[in-house]
Amino acid sequence: MVELRRGPGDGVLIVLRPNRSATGRGLLGFFLGLALVTAAVAAFWTALGAWPVAPFAGLELAGVGLGLYVAARRCARVEVIAVGPERIRVERGHRRSEWAGELPRAWARVVRCHGRVALRAQGQELEVGAFLAEDERERLAAELRRALAS
Repeated sequence: MVELRRGPGDGVLIVLRPNRSATGRGLLGFFLGLALVTAAVAAFWTALGAWPVAPFAGLELAGVGLGLYVAARRCARVEVIAVGPERIRVERGHRRSEWAGELPRAWARVVRCHGRVALRAQGQELEVGAFLAEDERERLAAELRRALAS
């Protein structure tokens, strides 16, 4: 998702987030429902004497839970591109900035190559929006070109 905001003065702020099909609360509800059904089936078979079902049900839930956690974590990342009068700053992170890079605005240009969007200036290149869909990358490139031209 590409969100454009006008900053103070000549600044432009572009916020990038991956598309999410479910919220954290929705994923937790799905996992709890799955755990309830799996526990009921495991308890039924354990009561009939097939006790090896129980540890495998636990392993299955651990694997699904880990997979949902990793997917939710990847969907929670954010990239912020701040185009100021002098500099372009790119920040990446989840709840706070975990990585940041800067380029001089005067020399910066937007590069589209092999489906990627990058900002390039003075021998440095910062790829942005790698997690976006192709049509969103097109929109991002257009917005960045517009912000650099103004």
